[in-house]
Order: sequence, then C-alpha cells, then structure tokens
Amino acid sequence: MQVASTPIPTASPEIIGLPVRDGFLLTNLDNIIHCHSDGNYSTVYLNNSNAVTITRKLKELEEALPSRFFIRVHHSHIVNLKHVKKYLKQCGGQLLLSNCQVVDVSRRKRQALLDRLIIL
Repeated sequence: MQVASTPIPTASPEIIGLPVRDGFLLTNLDNIIHCHSDGNYSTVYLNNSNAVTITRKLKELEEALPSRFFIRVHHSHIVNLKHVKKYLKQCGGQLLLSNCQVVDVSRRKRQALLDRLIIL
C-alpha cells in the first residue's frame, strides 16, 4: 500500500515583520531594497520610496533575511540582489539600486558580491 505524499505548502509571497516603534510593519521581502546601519537601529528602504527605522541592529537583519536574496556588501549596508541595477567600479566599488541610491561596497565584501552576481 502506498501513501500519497502531501506537498508542504510554501508561503508566497514571503512576508517579514519589521519591528517599528508602535508595532510591526508587515512587508513582502521583495519590497526591501536595502538596509542601512544606524547604531542599535537600522533603516530599511522600501520600493514605495518609504524608509522605515526599525529597532534591530544590522547584524540581526543579516541573520533574519534570506541569504539567497540579501547580501551584506559593507559594514553599514545589506542589499537585496533583486534591486541591484548596476555595479560601478568607481570609488572602490558601488552599487546602483532600483531606487537610484548608490551604496558603497567594501573591499572585503567585493569578491563575495561579484561571485553572487551573474557576470558574462
């Protein structure tokens, strides 16, 4: 006798709760363009031109965000690879993001980033 296997349902789209002062802001992971460190707080830039300050350190965000989409490119920045429009060689390496912001890439993180980007 065979038992039919039931597929495990997957959450789509993936939602994350960002802790803000008055509760949690629920957003799709695809909406996050990049995160910037501000001491014990972080600023999360969303694709609707909003920036949200949350009560988490960048290291905590790095651990919570899925590494298949997000990468730490600098001690102050995590970016969503889906929102990277261009890698700029100037100034030691920078990323142009979908919201037209430019984010620095550290020398230590540059090769890991380039390995993740598809380069022909």
